[in-house]
Amino acid sequence: MMNGTQRMLILVVVALASLSQPATAQVPNRLVKDPNVIEEFPFAFKSRSSILVPVRFGNRDYLFAVDTGSSLILYDSAFKSQLGPAREILEAITPSGKVKVEHFEAPQAFLGTLSLQTVEYVGCTDLNWMRKATKTEVYGIIGMSFLKKYVLKIDFDTKKLGFLKNPSPEPGFNKDELTFSKGGCPLLAIELPQIGKRQFVVDTGFNLALSLESVDFGSLLQKTEIKLGQSMQLIDLSGVRFERRVIVSSMTICSLGVPEVPVCESSNSRNRLGLQVLSAFDCTFDFPAHEIYLNVNDQSANHYRK
Repeated sequence: MMNGTQRMLILVVVALASLSQPATAQVPNRLVKDPNVIEEFPFAFKSRSSILVPVRFGNRDYLFAVDTGSSLILYDSAFKSQLGPAREILEAITPSGKVKVEHFEAPQAFLGTLSLQTVEYVGCTDLNWMRKATKTEVYGIIGMSFLKKYVLKIDFDTKKLGFLKNPSPEPGFNKDELTFSKGGCPLLAIELPQIGKRQFVVDTGFNLALSLESVDFGSLLQKTEIKLGQSMQLIDLSGVRFERRVIVSSMTICSLGVPEVPVCESSNSRNRLGLQVLSAFDCTFDFPAHEIYLNVNDQSANHYRK
């Protein structure tokens, strides 16, 4: 059974701009591991896409999105008949609002050799909206109820996702402390010069840069140096919405300066840090130790600075 801090379900956001990606149902193979690697997987990644890994459920492999912004594992409604009786129906928080999601006992499923059968319930809902938005055959979301046990490394240069025994950061890394939301999602302090430091959910299921709650977003709009950006059309579990966007001159994350950052307005109170920023770094999340390590990757070395 879940305790009170584990009963909030936070779900992924997908930008409609990702519709240009080609359709694929191909499941990536596991990679050969070094001694520090428990499991490692290749992943395809383009601008505004998701980090997808193969999950063995039943006798088949399915693509699941790795989503640190989701508190639980989520299965597509196509699997509902295989999940047994529903245990409860809870509200899920999405950027567009709240929706009801059925919860079930976690079934037996595997990511490589790692069991996804958590003590927490899993959610089940229709993910057809996500498949349409990404043109990818995604049938589940791996959230923090599983990920919290591991050291997770995302290497955007080599397109590898690793589950490690120890962080083993590369030379020149920048480290910061993670805290966690009531739903168990990682939080990181980020400074925007116009409004100061704020806590952001580090959300690998959010494929834009930053999403800022309405009060602070309104404050940004009052600043004369802020550039207005084009509004974004986004889609998630609760439907389609439009969010205003601005461009801030810089932000600071783990003592690294990041220039020209697009910021969307959040329709709820959750600030999010997404893949458009995270993909500029090789990211290691030591969830058990509550730490994050960032290395500027080769693709972004000329644009990010200490």
